[in-house]
Parts: sequence; structure tokens; C-alpha cells
Amino acid sequence: GMGAVFRAVPSEVQSLERLGLGEVFQRIAQLPRGLVLVTGPTGSGKSTTLAAMIDFLNQHRRQHILTLEDPIEFIHTPNMALINQRQV
Repeated sequence: GMGAVFRAVPSEVQSLERLGLGEVFQRIAQLPRGLVLVTGPTGSGKSTTLAAMIDFLNQHRRQHILTLEDPIEFIHTPNMALINQRQV
């Protein structure tokens, strides 16, 4: 037969502090270069964590942020950063 799975995705991006990720993730988000891998099973908070990091950068740095997503879960409104979100 047919089946479906639904997940509730918050419409508002939560801050790193609210997620309890605070200072360590803020430092990671501010590194000038490198690769950050956020891994885990479905529903473990990967997209929420990355959205919070992008939001932090958007509030604190002038830079260009490009996201490649499937699907786009959070819509980021540019503040200090230029944000381009692409669904792949």
C-alpha cells in the first residue's frame, strides 16, 4: 500500500543560544575557511542547527552565503549577509 511521513518544521529560525549550542558553534561559524559537516539521522536537528548558524552569520558578518538544499526548509532574509538559497 501507500504511506506517507510528515515532519513538523518550525517556520522561525531559532538562535544558537536557544538551541543550547552557543559559544562553540558561534566560533565554528566564524572560522574564515574550512569544512563543517553536520550529520545525524532524520529528525535529529541537522537543518535546524545549520539554519541557526546561517542566521548567526547573517546577523554578524558581511559575506555571501550560498546554500544548496533539498528541500529548502528555512527561508533566510538577508541582514548583513547576501544569502542565496538553491533547491537541488
